[in-house]
Amino acid sequence: MKKVLTVIFLIYLFTSCSNLSSKTEQNFSQEQWKFFVSEVKEALEEKKIENLQEKMLVNVKNKYLYQELVRLNIQRQEIQFYFKEPEYNFPKIEGLVAIQYGDRTEYFTIFYVWKQGKWWIYDLEKRR
Repeated sequence: MKKVLTVIFLIYLFTSCSNLSSKTEQNFSQEQWKFFVSEVKEALEEKKIENLQEKMLVNVKNKYLYQELVRLNIQRQEIQFYFKEPEYNFPKIEGLVAIQYGDRTEYFTIFYVWKQGKWWIYDLEKRR
């Protein structure tokens, strides 16, 4: 009977500790989130696209997206970026970005993900 109680106690103890570590990681990621979003906004507002590449998760779609942004050469165009502040929902966050150029405005849903102890831009989808 003592062995059973000891095993139950140890399982409870390890489960409690793992919950604490995930809460600590979530709190740390929330602090990192605020800093990450401000860096992304700053890079876009100052039209420094090179700074975005290191914040994008490496995949084929993001490489293509980055190449298209570079090809557009937004430095020479009158483009404005507007962000809707997303709600924090660890570990994936969804936000809205509006890109205004000329007399057109395009809306995109931007997806962020917490991986490898950092926030990343995971995906960008055009909204209708």
